[in-house]
Amino acid sequence: MDVSSVFTFLQLSPLEVFAAAITLLNVWLITRRSMWNWPIGILSTILYTYIMFEYKLYSDTLTQVFFTIVQVVGWMQWARVKEDNGQVPVGTLKSEDFMFIMALVGLGTFADGFLMSTLTDAAYPYWDAVILAFSVAAQFMLNFRRIESWLLWIVVDLDAIPLYWAKGLYSTSVLYVIFLVISIKGLIDWNREWKKESERLADTAKFVEENIA
Repeated sequence: MDVSSVFTFLQLSPLEVFAAAITLLNVWLITRRSMWNWPIGILSTILYTYIMFEYKLYSDTLTQVFFTIVQVVGWMQWARVKEDNGQVPVGTLKSEDFMFIMALVGLGTFADGFLMSTLTDAAYPYWDAVILAFSVAAQFMLNFRRIESWLLWIVVDLDAIPLYWAKGLYSTSVLYVIFLVISIKGLIDWNREWKKESERLADTAKFVEENIA
């Protein structure tokens, strides 16, 4: 059985499989805080823009268009703070800022779900809207290198796994299972790196204070 026959048997699109593999590489690079995640991510979102439109997942189509634009901006933002080792520093949000963002996410989910259910033939509009709203917020947090972005990506993964399976995007659904594992790892790794950086800054401040005194 050749490769094309395998894809047909499993009801998989070769383009979907390729896009899934590229996206997997992108997310892994993000956990490593590597600048290379941006060009790989842009290619991924361009591919998924076409795929989601073909499956009438219009909120996801808009999400991918948004990602393509915002990742260009994110690339420039990370480039300005890149360290000598090619990685970038990370930080956290204030609790009140995080709660405000989550309130906007909730409103965005309802608004997008309502519009898509009313104006289009979208499949699972509210279910799909969760992915859009949480992904937009998570991407903005990621651009500013905030650890909380991984919490939102975990929500996106948990929502996307059953949605894409229901739509027949089987390889993409399985991909999001892997994303879930990587997102949890990313949360742990970024949090550990933030603590190390905080300790280093605290030690530096203490050293300066002691020497000035």
